[in-house]
Amino acid sequence: MSLRAILSIAALLTLLVAVVNSLPKRYRKPKPPSTDAYVGSDFDYYVLAQVVPQVQCYKVNNLWKAENSSCSPCSSSWARNDLDWTVHGLWPSNLYSDRFLGNCNRTARFDGDQLDAELRAQLEYHWTDLKRAAYKDDFWRHEWEKHGTCAMQVDVLSGMRNYFQQTIELLKRFNVGHHLERQGVTPGNHYDFDEFNNAIVEAYGAQAKIKCAKSPTTGLQYVNEVHLCMDRSFKMIDCTGVLAGSCSKKKKLTYAKNANQCTRKQS
Repeated sequence: MSLRAILSIAALLTLLVAVVNSLPKRYRKPKPPSTDAYVGSDFDYYVLAQVVPQVQCYKVNNLWKAENSSCSPCSSSWARNDLDWTVHGLWPSNLYSDRFLGNCNRTARFDGDQLDAELRAQLEYHWTDLKRAAYKDDFWRHEWEKHGTCAMQVDVLSGMRNYFQQTIELLKRFNVGHHLERQGVTPGNHYDFDEFNNAIVEAYGAQAKIKCAKSPTTGLQYVNEVHLCMDRSFKMIDCTGVLAGSCSKKKKLTYAKNANQCTRKQS
């Protein structure tokens, strides 16, 4: 093909593009429907993430200077029982990816009006945000819109209220603190990583993931979070990947006690 022929074809294509762009919108080929509102949410299993409230308080507020205090700078609604861990979230996940699904339905927005007084009380105790400056609903909004919307295809989790209520029931059933106590592992003590990990395996019959937080003040390594993995029928399965998370297996794990909220002195 000669250079003149190539240039002629190029000029013709340019003319066709200009003609199409000049047409009224009703004559143009319609664009495919947007997928921004709903993203595919097929998943293999759940992660039920639980935290030690006292350690989470130190970590998210950078209040490690208070770790040796007899009282807590954070809210005390959860401190009534040393064994009660709290929910970080219930996260639909895929087996072949370390990333959790997120923001699967952008039309299913958080609606605080759906949380009646009874459900709010449950959330404040079992699913509390330990950030002192945070508005309570912000944490629940984040967990629902990022993770809860990816579980809407499951009947018992379909809808915001169902997601929160079912997750709280799972926490009560699988609360790490109570299960560890039955294995002789209790708050206020220090454990080798393998000892702590083996207690979890014995308690649940499956391998979990353990995450730690290191104090910049004392250098202690605190148990901060445990992730339990469940199949779609909520039966325990082994977690995969890096099971020690941010923990060093060479250092002792400190399992912190909860503390009552510090009270201001009356002037």
